[in-house]
Amino acid sequence: MPTKTKTDVQATVLSSWPPIKGISQYTKHLVAALASHGAVRVLNFKSMYPKFLYPSGEVIDKHAHVPQLENVDVVTTITWYNPLTWLAAGFKASGPIIHAQWWTYVLAPMYVSVMLVGKLRRKKIVVTVHNVELHEKNRLIPLANKMVFKLANGFIVHTSTGKQLLGKKYRISADKIRVIPHGILIPGDGTIPSRTSARAKLKLGDGTKAILFFGAIRPYKGLLTLLEALTKLKSENYRLIIAGQPWKIPGQDRNDWQTFIDNHDLADKLSLHLDFIPDNEVAGYFVAADLVVLPYTFFNAQSGVGSVALPFGKPLLVSDLEGLEDIVASPESIFKAGDSDDLATKLQAILSDDKLRQKLANDSQTKAKEFGWDNIAKQTIDFYQSLEVKQ
Repeated sequence: MPTKTKTDVQATVLSSWPPIKGISQYTKHLVAALASHGAVRVLNFKSMYPKFLYPSGEVIDKHAHVPQLENVDVVTTITWYNPLTWLAAGFKASGPIIHAQWWTYVLAPMYVSVMLVGKLRRKKIVVTVHNVELHEKNRLIPLANKMVFKLANGFIVHTSTGKQLLGKKYRISADKIRVIPHGILIPGDGTIPSRTSARAKLKLGDGTKAILFFGAIRPYKGLLTLLEALTKLKSENYRLIIAGQPWKIPGQDRNDWQTFIDNHDLADKLSLHLDFIPDNEVAGYFVAADLVVLPYTFFNAQSGVGSVALPFGKPLLVSDLEGLEDIVASPESIFKAGDSDDLATKLQAILSDDKLRQKLANDSQTKAKEFGWDNIAKQTIDFYQSLEVKQ
């Protein structure tokens, strides 16, 4: 293996790490890329928060691949119930930068504690804000954001709209915010099943066109719009695979999309996998799919599901929201958010045209190169260094 040239980029990343769900897959890829340039320490959670605060009920993916990376030191000590571990983690941060991955307001007390200790130790704080406006509303979110953001020297967001929103909503100057895209995600340990075996496992016939809706099922992801579009399709040999755990909404036993399925006799067109998909099974769903649909009704970041679909070279059909439009290259891949008629028209066109599907698949392969992690690591390191010189 060739020796890689390393720059002096010691940094500590504050985030979750596999086998914890959520942001861990992003963190794994970012840290691996940064570690090719210099040593990285990860401050990880031994117990991130109680199960009742996580809508899908379980925080740990028991089947997740836990990477052992050269030049990476993972310190797993932070527990939600012991504030002493929060302070201790701040003293375990190494290097001039603490890079916090920020995605859920419930972590605010822990993050503030680590960051305060870091500031006392004269470290620069970078916060990657994965969702400037969270997908569900909660009055505690703005307060938690302000507590964390007040301690940051610089911010990373994934889209230009995210930069504008962050600056306007929290009065942060533009020169403190850097736009760096969300990189592609390779699930599990990189082992990819054959298309034949993946489709056989999902019981897909040879001529069946498989449409994939993947990930935690939350209101903003537009599954209801997709189901409405299916009822408007002309006769077509297709099956919609819905793979992900429904988000539990307080006070509701069922979601609107579940009622819609019952009322429109769609069961024979669906393959339901309504549970958390373990990391080592994710690849099979994408390998088996002919088309991946992201029908989100609200979004201002970049999609983790889209970041998984790209390296598999899958045609994508997305709503016309920034962050989603960024991951496709052709107008045939975009429909008007919330418009089931437009979605049905685009679905029909893609499912019935082999050449168009191949064109969109080629687009995804090209985009996957654009969102490569080496380029993202270099942009991140450049931002670190720009902050270090501002004493």
